[in-house]
Amino acid sequence: MSRRHRFDPADPESVAQRLHELVTAGSGEDAFSEVLKLLVARLAHGPWPWLLAVRGPESIDALLADAAVRWPGVLDDRKTRLSRDVVKRCVEVLDPVNLGDGAVLDAVFEHLTSRVAKGEKGQFFTPRAIVKDAVRRVAPKPGEVVVDPACGSGAFLFHAWAPGIDVRGTDLDMRAVRTARVLLAAAGASCSAVSHAGGLAGPEGFADVVLTNPPFAGDVGDVEGFDLARPGRRVERDVLFLERCVRLLKPGGRLAIVLPHNKVGAKSFGFVRQWLLEHLRPTEVVALPHDAFLPHTSQRTVLLVGVREPATPDSVIRFEVDGAVAERAVKDLVDGDVLAPERYDPRRSVAGGVRLADLVDLVGESVAAIESPTVVLDTTHVAEGIVSPPPPVSELGSQKRQARPGDVLVSRLRPYLRQVGWVDPDVGAVLCSTEFYVLRSKHARSVAFLVPFLLSSRVQQALAAAQEGGHHPRVPRDALLELTVPDDVVAQRDALSASTEAAIGTVRAGTLALRRLVT
Repeated sequence: MSRRHRFDPADPESVAQRLHELVTAGSGEDAFSEVLKLLVARLAHGPWPWLLAVRGPESIDALLADAAVRWPGVLDDRKTRLSRDVVKRCVEVLDPVNLGDGAVLDAVFEHLTSRVAKGEKGQFFTPRAIVKDAVRRVAPKPGEVVVDPACGSGAFLFHAWAPGIDVRGTDLDMRAVRTARVLLAAAGASCSAVSHAGGLAGPEGFADVVLTNPPFAGDVGDVEGFDLARPGRRVERDVLFLERCVRLLKPGGRLAIVLPHNKVGAKSFGFVRQWLLEHLRPTEVVALPHDAFLPHTSQRTVLLVGVREPATPDSVIRFEVDGAVAERAVKDLVDGDVLAPERYDPRRSVAGGVRLADLVDLVGESVAAIESPTVVLDTTHVAEGIVSPPPPVSELGSQKRQARPGDVLVSRLRPYLRQVGWVDPDVGAVLCSTEFYVLRSKHARSVAFLVPFLLSSRVQQALAAAQEGGHHPRVPRDALLELTVPDDVVAQRDALSASTEAAIGTVRAGTLALRRLVT
């Protein structure tokens, strides 16, 4: 059974859910439309007296009629369709709620709009912290025009607006348009700032600032006139929005845009980055949290900030991931155009260090079948430096990798589980999942010292940040091999290896002793 919802007036999502429950249970009306009317009545006139709850729908209708005149284009219907009892209960919910920063409106739009429809459009709520950070980085000023061509519920425009700043937004979803108009009107901006239209068409070169999180999916439609829509190449909607946003800017205008990670990192979108560097000088690329758009999508994303002017080889870009910052000139980018922040994570390297690739080989021998019972490890059998072998099996369900005593295993999946281990002699030769990287010494010396290095916080953070992919992100091999081991660690490798081996031996002896006691 689902958990019973406990209402919390301080939680915007809880407010939206409670209003949804009341309207759905008490009427057969469209919940989004009716809840939006209640919010308009409250926002347009401030907190109402308790008497209003008793007087019922007629009072709400009077407030809506007045709001429709003051805020044209916000409502499609000036009368509530809710009963006196439902209005009273909804007013009780809204009475203690602070609607000041628009978070409740965002939550209502997010909660009451079909998740299926939103997923098909790639249309997801942008967390307020990300919105505010993007606005801070481009810093709109009075006298400037700020545009969001896919404004959704209007969060970017709301936080960018101030007296003297001209904000303008468009969206294809009329519900989103109404929500954005309410939000801006409540802040003091004009309702006409948001129009119901597609954001891929229109005039160019008039915006001082573009702030947006464009849809990542959905039907593209007409792609004529776009440089990045080339014959024979699949066109993605966010790519066209990226080009559109750049073209909206005046020379020297500023852009902050949320993009899927593959647009800054994947080889298949190198042509997009080449075009971008010809038309935009990126100033910052910020890795956004992995859970930024959960539960709707696990899509990995970045915030790209730049200025409309061609980038030069000496143009410097600031890369930020989990608070770690690095700067690179365009001429020093990986492959000349890769803009993925984790590729430049300063935690991967230290001054005066030895690349992991110079100490170990990545072993890839594979086995598809076995002739006798063999120990086979999956990622659950390795953690915190220790390999815990399961009973041998007689056949393989899939291809495996070979590992032998002295190797170090590192899981490509879920770095936060710390699945790193040294294959000690008591374990012997094993087969392991292809999700493991198998590290083997280049110099016939123990590499057990790498276990505490790989489990250190700096390395674990760098590996976590380096994950690539969608639902099951993996650590790429380059992210592992490019790690640098500090010189003082390398200088003490033999002593550190001996200590690590002894510690692992002690743990294994203790585990076996406990197992005997249990038996």
